[in-house]
Amino acid sequence: MQPLILALIFFAATPNAATVVSQKSTIELSEPEGKRLAQFAPQTLKKIQKCKTLNVQDVILMTRQGLSDKLIIEIIEKSKSTFFLHTSDINEMRQMGVSQKVIEKMSETGKYNYN
Repeated sequence: MQPLILALIFFAATPNAATVVSQKSTIELSEPEGKRLAQFAPQTLKKIQKCKTLNVQDVILMTRQGLSDKLIIEIIEKSKSTFFLHTSDINEMRQMGVSQKVIEKMSETGKYNYN
């Protein structure tokens, strides 16, 4: 309960946008995006803040919370996440509203980050 309150205070104190800063990059989240993630996907928000590796469920949660494809792809790139997607992952993501563009980007990470 306490981390959620602190996260909401952080985003409420930011006038126009929440800036998630990590050692690797900076990701701009709008105030509503930051609040939604803090409330409904706090673990995913922590991963974004710390530039940690994401998983399929994190991408689904970002999609369900209304983050744009462009922002989700930026977060995937900056987190250096690698996805090896199974057919069941792709089907689940499609059912949950993840765009084909995001799914393709996720699939590419398995090809290019493997070396």
